[in-house]
Amino acid sequence: MAEGDAFSILLLTRYSQNGASSRLRCYNYLSILERTGFQVTNAAFFGGDYVDKLYRGKFYGVGHLLRDYAKRVQRLLFAQSYDLIWIEKEVLPYLPACFERVFFGDKPYVVDYDDLWHLRYTEQRNPLVRGILSHKLETIARRAAAVVVGNPVLADWAHRAGAQRVIEIPTVVDLKRYQSKPLPDGRFTIGWIGTPITEKYLEVAAEPLRYMQERFGAKVRLIGVSENFSIPGVEIERVPWHEDTEADELSRCHVGIMPLTDGPWERGKCGYKLVQYMASARATVASPVGFKLGGPAAGRGKLFAQRHGAEAGRGSLRCRVDDFEAGRSPAHGRQNKTLQWPNRRVRGQTGAGCAKPRAGTWRKRLTAT
Repeated sequence: MAEGDAFSILLLTRYSQNGASSRLRCYNYLSILERTGFQVTNAAFFGGDYVDKLYRGKFYGVGHLLRDYAKRVQRLLFAQSYDLIWIEKEVLPYLPACFERVFFGDKPYVVDYDDLWHLRYTEQRNPLVRGILSHKLETIARRAAAVVVGNPVLADWAHRAGAQRVIEIPTVVDLKRYQSKPLPDGRFTIGWIGTPITEKYLEVAAEPLRYMQERFGAKVRLIGVSENFSIPGVEIERVPWHEDTEADELSRCHVGIMPLTDGPWERGKCGYKLVQYMASARATVASPVGFKLGGPAAGRGKLFAQRHGAEAGRGSLRCRVDDFEAGRSPAHGRQNKTLQWPNRRVRGQTGAGCAKPRAGTWRKRLTAT
């Protein structure tokens, strides 16, 4: 790099702006980097229509996928002209790491993970894919100049993979968009925010939500679920997700929930929903899974249900109703109370292939006393 030239970065994201992980882990930092003198060239792998089709359950198409690979390879031909390569997860999905490295030469690269992405290969049902790619992500991490991760669980994985340098940067929100607003008037409102991909976890909370509506007349507000999503026996309000309105929509709730199953993939979650709820000055009730137990969300305003059984989930939400009726903000009324949502352990389920929680199993656990 000649003196006076801007430091150039080739950013290889997985998704365009509408993909949550790419937006939160990469795009949100671009304006800051550019203001401080870095020149960032972004090249997303998937086209902008990929996420929309994924959320709608529509087939992406082999032609579209081949187009995406061709565009990525075309960009990689010029990768060595940049000072640094910034990778989100991987460069060429379902191809060995050697195919990626050949384009980099000796250029340094940084790779970012906000999920246990290696499970997509190690837990593959296809034995050929599993045999060839089960150590791909470890190879990428080991050769990287730095591995950036969203939580300590991911950091442990990176260290075990042999990464030279591991940097923890939690997935966070822009506080300029999350202004603290007073609690809304009207019915006690339980909120959730997510995508059609993660809405399956709401089944974990189905019975406590039914109880809260029957006992307290609570309102259930779900932001980002699919148009046809429903919870048997629960009246829900479906709210479309938009980046510029998500903070306002969350402020219309009294408490935010984050139910999860206890599977390998879920244990690597960064707890971003909890960050969103508390940035909105709203309390949380969450499953005792993954990073959130010790992350920035720990402590103030955070409530968990400690034991399995119906009273665990119900009791945690009842505490929030008590705060509300007493005129206390649920986010501040029980600063040091740490309980955990009842949780179902799931073995061998990962990522996009994770099965929906079994309702029968959950009903047994939720009704056990």
